[in-house]
Amino acid sequence: TATKLLWLKEELQTLLATEPDMRVAIFTHDDAVQAALVNWLSALGHDEWVVDDIKQSLKVTARQRILDTFQCKSVKGARLVVATFKVAAVGLNLHNATRVYLLEP
Repeated sequence: TATKLLWLKEELQTLLATEPDMRVAIFTHDDAVQAALVNWLSALGHDEWVVDDIKQSLKVTARQRILDTFQCKSVKGARLVVATFKVAAVGLNLHNATRVYLLEP
């Protein structure tokens, strides 16, 4: 797990250097892994990117706001969306994603 997180950190920092308005979607199967990823990514890039957590308990309006921002090219700054496969199966268009990662421990 530590090796995967180190790799992801390096990957995101390299991507950010060339694409400051990157849009990254990160998916996992497990709710606990999702929560840990959100916390870790938020701490890691607190000045570099915004991390949006799409969890099952999120209200529809809040979820739609996150998705609209993720897909809007006029919104500047790097954004990461973290979700489980189950939750992300509805409504997420990956067309504007710079990268998509499938991450399991």
